[in-house]
Formats: sequence, C-alpha cells, structure tokens
Amino acid sequence: KTKSSPTSFDENTYLADVDCIALTGTYLSFLLSYHKKALLSAFCLAGVLLLLGFSATTSYKAPTIVRDYSNIDSEFDLKVGLIDHWCLNGGDESCTCQDPLHPLSLSEVPGWTKARKKNKELIASAVASGKNIDVAFVGDALTELWAGRILGRDEHAPDEVKRIKKIFDKLFTKDGGGDFEGIPLGIAGDSAPQLLWRLLNGEMDGINPKVWWVEIGIGDLARRECSEEVVLLGILRIVEEIRKQKPSAKIVINGLIPTTKVRGGVLTDEIGKRFKRWTGKDLWPSINLINKNLQRFASRHTSIEYFDPMSVFVENSNRGQRIIKHFMRDPIHPNSDGYQQWGKAIVKRLKTMKGERNA
Repeated sequence: KTKSSPTSFDENTYLADVDCIALTGTYLSFLLSYHKKALLSAFCLAGVLLLLGFSATTSYKAPTIVRDYSNIDSEFDLKVGLIDHWCLNGGDESCTCQDPLHPLSLSEVPGWTKARKKNKELIASAVASGKNIDVAFVGDALTELWAGRILGRDEHAPDEVKRIKKIFDKLFTKDGGGDFEGIPLGIAGDSAPQLLWRLLNGEMDGINPKVWWVEIGIGDLARRECSEEVVLLGILRIVEEIRKQKPSAKIVINGLIPTTKVRGGVLTDEIGKRFKRWTGKDLWPSINLINKNLQRFASRHTSIEYFDPMSVFVENSNRGQRIIKHFMRDPIHPNSDGYQQWGKAIVKRLKTMKGERNA
C-alpha cells in the first residue's frame, strides 16, 4: 500500500484567507483610530460577560472535614492515608502541602536557621537565669513577632515590631511588670511540620512551662493552600507531641485569626456564592471550620483548652460579625494595637487557668 498524498495546496483558498485577515485587521485599525472608546468599552463588556459566565458555571463547594477528630488521643490515631483531599481547592496536586504528621526543617533557609538559633538562645537564657516559665508560645510569624523579630532579624526592626516586643515584655515578663513569665518561640513562615521539627529538636528541652500556647496553621492554609483536614491534622500532631513530652502541662490551642476578602471585613460562610473562584478563594469559611473542629477537640480533653480569637479581633455590626480593621496590619497579621488586645486576653485566660489550678 502507498502512503496517502498530502493535501494539495489550494491557491484560491489561501488568497481568500489572506484577504479575510487583511480585511479584519483594516477594520480593527479603523475602529481603533476613530472609535477607540467604543471599542475598548465593548472589549471590557465582553470580558465582564465572560467572567460572569465562568462564575455562573463554577459551583461553590463549602469546605468540609469528613472525619471526626475530636476523640484523637495520641499521634498514632492520626493517619495521612485517610485524608479526603490534600488541597484547598480539591484534589491532591494543586497545592504545596507537606505531610502534616512528618517533622520537616528548613535548615537550608538562612533566615530560618538564624531564627531557630535565637529561639535556642532564649531557652538557654531562661534556663541559666533559673526563671520558672509560666507559658511557652510556639508558632509562626505571629509568635515570632512577640520576640520583636522576623526570621531572626531584630536589628533595625520597624517601630511597629519594637512596640509588639514591648507589649510582650510588659505582659509576659515579671521584670517588665507582668504577672507571668513567658517565652516566644516562633519562626515566620513556618507550617505545622516545621514547628513539629523544632519541638522534636531542642525547643522543648530544659523548660517546663505550666502552659504551652500553640499558634500555627495559617501558613499551611493561606500559603501552601492545604485543605482544612490537612491543617487540622498538623495542629493536632503538634498538640499530641506536647502532650507526650510534657504530660503535666496544659495546652491552649489558639484558633486561626479570622481573615476575609469581603468588603468591610464581614465574616460570612456565603462568600463563595457571591464571589467565585476567579476572584480568589476566601479563607474565612475554611478558618471557621478548622476552628470549630479545634474547639470540639479541646472540649473533650481535660488538659487542652481552646482560645477563640474571635473574642479579640471581631465585633458585631449591622451587617453581622466583622473583623476590627484597626487591629490588623494586613489581612493576616495584627498590628501593635491588635497585639495589645490579644495579649490582655491571653493574660485573662492564664489567670483563669491559674485560679482553677489553685482551687
């Protein structure tokens, strides 16, 4: 059998195509020259209609955590093989999630190594001074800012960061006039696996605080775009590690600080029905779901408590609950005023816990 011959060249068809392209180009040039505003308006209108059409065909899927993790009693009860989906937008491939149960360092990042060294120095100083630590704060950037630094850098720190450090010293050091002695062990950018690695590699050694205050998870959710279930497992794995190593201590899980893309900072689970995926995913429904699961878990364990950040960063309005904007530096990080209110609320909780211990 012979191969089939290629399609023959049709000169008339080719010339017709060229004429059509040339005519279209000439017409567009004419419109741009004499009707630029009208043409641009038409393009904008077409774009809006295209986006609205895409939005209308994109179904909103409310965040879900299929399994009940409230009765978890050890790290061995947590299984990554049971995770329904790893990524915030569904599936397992569209995110940069790390195994929430596996410790992972970022020792290749100079800033991370520097920050970890600073944390170890804080611990060594506390041990050398003989201070009894009442509360150890462990977490990410929100916790590292209590120490007046970002990724280990405290030299030439912005005034806002210095103010946060002063607030910490006043509330959580007895030398500064506080009722409690605290130590901030955070590193900016950490996800749960990095915090777990630090706890397993020296950041629990030599200190025995009465309370471990855990603040982690927003990096897993917002930066790595992990699913709500993955974020929850990462937090629970850290809690279980602290419980194992420090069985006589109390643990407080700080819920994820609320954030939203809704104008005015209004918190609503209906956001996905009004703003579809092409506008970017709003994190509040996911944060709300994670926090509810953390609260349920804490309620079933006598050595664990949940701290609700809504009590600090949210107020009621005629549109419903909304974030207090003047407490926030950006959608995720509080400013010094926010830290002041947060710190006072933490002190209040610690006093309540101390009273219960002494009763």
